[in-house]
Amino acid sequence: MVAPMLLVILFCLITGISHFIGISCHFFHWPPKQSSAVKGSLLAIVLFIFFAFNKAFPFGLELLFNLSPMHRMIPWEDSTIKMASYTLSSLSILYIIFLLNRCTTQKPLAAVLIASTSPIHAIQQGIITFFLGMTAVGAASLFMQILVAYLFQHSGSEQPIVTYLKENYNHWSILSLGALNIILLGPITEEIVFRGFLQRYLSCRLKRSTSILLTSSLFAFVHYSPLQGVANIPLVVSIFVLSLYLGFVYEKTLSIISPIVVHVLFNLEGVARLYLTLLKPS
Repeated sequence: MVAPMLLVILFCLITGISHFIGISCHFFHWPPKQSSAVKGSLLAIVLFIFFAFNKAFPFGLELLFNLSPMHRMIPWEDSTIKMASYTLSSLSILYIIFLLNRCTTQKPLAAVLIASTSPIHAIQQGIITFFLGMTAVGAASLFMQILVAYLFQHSGSEQPIVTYLKENYNHWSILSLGALNIILLGPITEEIVFRGFLQRYLSCRLKRSTSILLTSSLFAFVHYSPLQGVANIPLVVSIFVLSLYLGFVYEKTLSIISPIVVHVLFNLEGVARLYLTLLKPS
């Protein structure tokens, strides 16, 4: 218990020092509010599509798969097929959002989500934000793991897809699809939905700090797994803290590229640690 707490204190100290430097360099200043509002009807459709495809799509795909002749050749329980369904779900969400935007606005989706910020500048701001938030997210996660273990005698949990990868670590097809989903498709899809649509809608109607808090709350709730119970709390809290940084850098650059970069780097770091652990000789 002492060693983890010392690590939390170390993370907090590093976070405090890095944020002090950021404040001194005026990194946390925001530009004026953007005026490109999202229509409420479009936001509602995007959120519905996101939740429907995330929750219902795999079940519908499984049903169609079992009704087709393919299930006689390849069982649905095949791990590669299941992981491919995650990939297809994310790609479907992105494609439908592209079509919706094309039907409802005159601007290309990229122009709506990236604004006038230079892509190089947006990437730079994302990288800086990643390093600023890395220790804060780590401290929040570790502290909540200690608290949950003390109060409920539970260790922290992980996202279901991570557990799935651990159970099938000897299949390169699954590891490859898992990396594609976690590192690339997941961050792109989630940032377009939560920062590009939801937060942009809220920030045009509320204080930007309030819009970030509300968006982060829903973002963390989406990652909650009822089956994991209290063991899921550390993960949800760490995702909430991460989302605060994602929301901040989006408001700072007005470009969806920045939060995507932060999200990709966080997931890349986690996947790298996971794969190094799985591939380590026993």
